[in-house]
Amino acid sequence: MKDHKEKKVRRHRTPDISGSNKKKLHSALMLTAILVITVLFFMRAHLTSRSVTATGDNAAYWVAVYGFIRDSFFHYHSLYFWIPNLIGGTPFFADAQVPFMNINHLLVLLAPTLSLGVNLSIIACFIIAGIGMFFLARELIKNDEAAFVSALIFFLNGWIAAFMFSHPVTDGYALMPWIFLFAYRAVNSKRWLGYAIIAGVFIAMQAFSGAILMILYTAILLGLYFIFNALLPFISRGDPARVITRLVLVALIVFGVGAGLSAVKLLPSFEYQKLTNRAQGLAYDEYAQKGRFSDPLSLGKVVTALVVRVVETGEDGPVIGLIPSVLLCFALPRFRRKNVLFFLLAISFVLLFLIVPGLPRFFYNCIPVFNKTRRIDRLLSIVIFSACLLAGYGYLHLRSLLKKKHIMVGAALLIMVSLSIMTEGYLRFNSYFTSSFYGYEASLKEQNKLMLYLKNQSNKELFRVTSLDADNPWAASLKPYTVPLRLQQMEGFHSGLWLPEYVSFQMVSYDPRANAHLKGILNVKYITSSKEVNITGFNLVKVFPECEECYPSTTDGPYLYENLENLPRAYIAEHAVLLAGDYQATRQAVYALLLHPGFEPRSTVVLYSDASLSGFDISSLKSIDGVVLLSGGSDPGVANLLSAYHDAGGIIVPDVFSQMNISVDEQLSGLLSSLRGSLNEAEVTSYQPNRVSVKLRGEEGFLVLSEKFYIPGWSASFEGREKEIFQADAVISAVPLYGEAGELVFSYNPPGYNKGLVISIVTLIAVVVGLVWWRR
Repeated sequence: MKDHKEKKVRRHRTPDISGSNKKKLHSALMLTAILVITVLFFMRAHLTSRSVTATGDNAAYWVAVYGFIRDSFFHYHSLYFWIPNLIGGTPFFADAQVPFMNINHLLVLLAPTLSLGVNLSIIACFIIAGIGMFFLARELIKNDEAAFVSALIFFLNGWIAAFMFSHPVTDGYALMPWIFLFAYRAVNSKRWLGYAIIAGVFIAMQAFSGAILMILYTAILLGLYFIFNALLPFISRGDPARVITRLVLVALIVFGVGAGLSAVKLLPSFEYQKLTNRAQGLAYDEYAQKGRFSDPLSLGKVVTALVVRVVETGEDGPVIGLIPSVLLCFALPRFRRKNVLFFLLAISFVLLFLIVPGLPRFFYNCIPVFNKTRRIDRLLSIVIFSACLLAGYGYLHLRSLLKKKHIMVGAALLIMVSLSIMTEGYLRFNSYFTSSFYGYEASLKEQNKLMLYLKNQSNKELFRVTSLDADNPWAASLKPYTVPLRLQQMEGFHSGLWLPEYVSFQMVSYDPRANAHLKGILNVKYITSSKEVNITGFNLVKVFPECEECYPSTTDGPYLYENLENLPRAYIAEHAVLLAGDYQATRQAVYALLLHPGFEPRSTVVLYSDASLSGFDISSLKSIDGVVLLSGGSDPGVANLLSAYHDAGGIIVPDVFSQMNISVDEQLSGLLSSLRGSLNEAEVTSYQPNRVSVKLRGEEGFLVLSEKFYIPGWSASFEGREKEIFQADAVISAVPLYGEAGELVFSYNPPGYNKGLVISIVTLIAVVVGLVWWRR
């Protein structure tokens, strides 16, 4: 009798095992299909090692970013804290959009050419997005076919096509399904701890992908889901205290793990942001995408845009598309299902944000993180995410209407829907696939004769280059060539962050009257131009053959000029003038001195101080030839110090201690005319992105460097003793010298990096321990 029961049990289990294998095979086929479709879809444009798409940020931005990452590892053998090639040198690692330890990072390093690495990073993003959405949809909908449909829509929709070459958006978007999948399991599983930890790990991966801004929209999505689940017990007569406690714990672990693991990236980014244009928040127009979201949109316009085109951006292609929108409608009859209801509410939240008057401005004014966010239209990522899953539910409902039909009818439905989605997707991406390509590797190594000439010159001396075709800091620049050729340029913004003082200096330098003079202070020796010019201080070097393959087209000149007023990267200034006053006064007055006819930058440096002359005593002031008092510069507390300085022969403008009937302008002209000297170049013995050495030979005065080494994180040391670095001539640096002989070493470590590294390591240990305990 017992044996008979065991046989019955075995006969009963066999079909389950077979069914399980079939389900696994079915899922594997679906995943393989996603992989194959993605590769076939993008191979035309991106499976090449010689060229990149000449479109948007792909050619003008990412080849420079990833090129420097490759160079840091293979040439400099260091972490990419500082990039000397762009914007006269600037923090790089601390920029939130620069990736760190993500899949794209690995692909760019392993690829045989930079072009192939950039191209593979785009394909990898769409593969990760598709597979992640498949697993999430299968978890929620419990149907492989519906999950396949959701995945196709997720990586072939019009919204992601519009951001195709914006890795901080697409990489963060690709990870959203993975985060939500494990957060969903954490909320709905008894063994929730491990799932919450894994969700936090994926949030950290968003930060490491340079997608810190997309974390905001992911957090909004998760926040809506947590609130939705917190309200359910009040409706269904559950246990609100238990549910809310679980949700709070899950939220703390998800965001705590995410923040802790990514602290090594987040803390330097937050510190750097304090120095940039976003320190006080962005203007409302930047947040509202130049006014496109300033006024409420009608419901009809928004709904139409979801099917027809991206909301108010003018981008071609719909956000979701016609077929997915139809499938979404088929999900409406299932609104009583908890998940369907949530995603409908999530879409409604975004629509209300766009439609309700004043709501975007309320978020901007009342929630601090929003006023530092550009292009609030990225909130539509929540609509896309939710619509993809609802389309999967809609497909399942449509499929259920055909359940009594022959199995081939269901197969035909899946094929028809999939082909329709892919056709719509192809039409959206077609403008990228049919856009021009340029042979980047060939133009980099052979065809851009102007850039290759500059590369040869850079082997002899340090200098910077710029283009007269870049008439503002945001214009097309030379960075696709300067970065991989290890040239350094004056402009070349690589993200939406910049240092306001440096931008001001650039804008003033575009004035023809100041062009050669101010560019010379920045060590700009060579200037390219697409047309012949006649500017005082510029001398034509050569007219080069034009490069048909080069992109942007201005990178090959063909005209190359030399700046006759160029100053070396490092030199000794015998004289110094100190501007004493409040922040605004000193930053405005410095240009009056730099552009004064009597000012000689080769022998004189301009320094800053606050009104109280903090950091100065009579000994250090004696190395200053003149002090210019500005608004806020007459602090009573420094009267004795200024009096002692005046008695020691120092010049004060205006002279508050002498009864001379001379105007301030005359006093200033007299001061500057007395400060004369010859150029004394200093030898830069070693130049690495994060470390620079200068040889001192017992000089006195100030070592002036055309570098932004005054930025927090840089330090100067001589024989183990730290020396102060002053901000000089508006945007460069100076170090006082007192007869030292030997190597003066400058090194850079981003503020917050060491603390962030410790936090990340401690969090990683806690994550490993937590996962091991969870798996027991």
